Amino acid sequence: MTIHCVNPLEEAGWDEALAPLPGSAIFHGAAWTRVIQDTYAYRPFSFLGGAAGEPRSILSVMEVDSPLTGKRGVSLPFTDECEPPGADADSFPGLFRDALDCARRRGWRYLEVRGGKTFLPKRRPRPVTTATDLTCATESRRSIAG
Repeated sequence: MTIHCVNPLEEAGWDEALAPLPGSAIFHGAAWTRVIQDTYAYRPFSFLGGAAGEPRSILSVMEVDSPLTGKRGVSLPFTDECEPPGADADSFPGLFRDALDCARRRGWRYLEVRGGKTFLPKRRPRPVTTATDLTCATESRRSIAG
């Protein structure tokens, strides 16, 4: 699948191309993107899977540049979780890979994606050791009791 990176505010017919995709929401549209860009000066990037002008899947990202947290990519700011429109197990890894390439080129500290997690390879969690926590809890109970 071909991936294109575009600024949705510069794409004629963005909302019309987005509308038929499963999972499209107000947060992916041009109006929301314009509000976020004008209000917070975030820079929009949209990674499109499929032919130019006829996307089959989209990963929308905003570049956030903060003096406190540095430069990073967020998909999507001001949402708790927002699945990428049209994304599936075949298309999302390519969208995500291109977003990571963009992150490296632009010097982002990290890329935060709030959706699409079900399409990424599963990673084995690291074992968590709670012995220290249990020891502290035991010591606290002893000092309270005694």
